[in-house]
Amino acid sequence: MNDVLTNRFRSVKACIGVANLDENRPVWEGKAPLGFGEDLDEITADYTVAEDIAARATSAAKGYADAKDQAESNLETLCYKTARALSSHFKKTGDLTRRAKVDFKLGYYQKLRDQLLITAATDLITIGTTASSETGADKRGVTPALIAELQLALDTFSGIDSAPPHWHHQPLQPPQRPRRQSRRPHGTT
Repeated sequence: MNDVLTNRFRSVKACIGVANLDENRPVWEGKAPLGFGEDLDEITADYTVAEDIAARATSAAKGYADAKDQAESNLETLCYKTARALSSHFKKTGDLTRRAKVDFKLGYYQKLRDQLLITAATDLITIGTTASSETGADKRGVTPALIAELQLALDTFSGIDSAPPHWHHQPLQPPQRPRRQSRRPHGTT
């Protein structure tokens, strides 16, 4: 596994698990240092809190990434669908200049980075808005409804892309635990 944080959590969990095994407990229970059991309990509690924080942060990031991936995929597909309709229309009307601006395969849109995909979608909307009012465009799939659908997909993707996940703004706070009391009575050294 490549995730350093996950590897460290698994390592700590394994150490706690080994120390708590029935065959290992007689090695440290009731033997010096006597505080080992209390320290192990504290480490276990701290580990549980840290693991919970990491799990919440990971799930927040995963939800954001999933939503962004879905919006991006939808925008890519609609760009391609709009480009195919526009290409067909421009081919039929003999407008090879505008056809060359939109005649791309799906892989072209899938390879674009976020900002370039937004720019490509905006260009398709601009060209499509003009072309949708031309004679015969609706028969070839260039309709105001298709352009509106592409605009909606663009707005959705742009909104997700420009807003970072919520956990960037509000750091997760661990639950507060009472401080551990010293095992030494007051006044002793």
